[in-house]
Amino acid sequence: MNDVLVQEKLCLKNIYELLGEHFYIPAYQRGYRWSEIQVKELLDDIWEFSQQTSSEKSAFYCLQPIVVVKRHDHWELVDGQQRLTTLYIILHFLEKEHLRRELQEAYKKPLYTLEYETRLESASFLKNIRPAEETNNIDFFHIARAYEAVSEWFDGRDFNENNAFLSVLLAKPETAQSVKVIWYDLTDECVGNDYAVDVFSRINIGKIP
Repeated sequence: MNDVLVQEKLCLKNIYELLGEHFYIPAYQRGYRWSEIQVKELLDDIWEFSQQTSSEKSAFYCLQPIVVVKRHDHWELVDGQQRLTTLYIILHFLEKEHLRRELQEAYKKPLYTLEYETRLESASFLKNIRPAEETNNIDFFHIARAYEAVSEWFDGRDFNENNAFLSVLLAKPETAQSVKVIWYDLTDECVGNDYAVDVFSRINIGKIP
């Protein structure tokens, strides 16, 4: 495989570049299960990165891989559902409580969407997250608890601090300080086979089911 092809398959993408994309969560994946601690650790890491002084600034803060396969008009998400869902929840909160307008208006691109093969109502719930106590659906419960953790984390921070956080989180590719994901496109390897399932299984060996 030549270097150009490798770079196309494995690259860095700003979170901004994911806006407007449509991600599909296949049936072989479990539901959303990040804890309050994991959500706040991600927020802490991004915040600390955004507050670096000029003498210690890194070019970007890098999240773990997002592994995808292109399927017609959407990306099948092979790995990275937990991170991508958490980022969605954070952006949804900031869109609703900080910007008070849609990202489409503020950034010229809408928030990316998440669709589920077997949890059909989860996509709708993500757009209108209700308190955890109001649902007995386990996936909704964890999504709601994550949203509550995000809300608690931002509570007490002022408009300028929220703006600084969002500016780094959604920095454009040409911006010096930004948040990126490792983007791994398996499309070519997955034509007419179950390679995506094999990759998912290998990545998740040893993880809690």
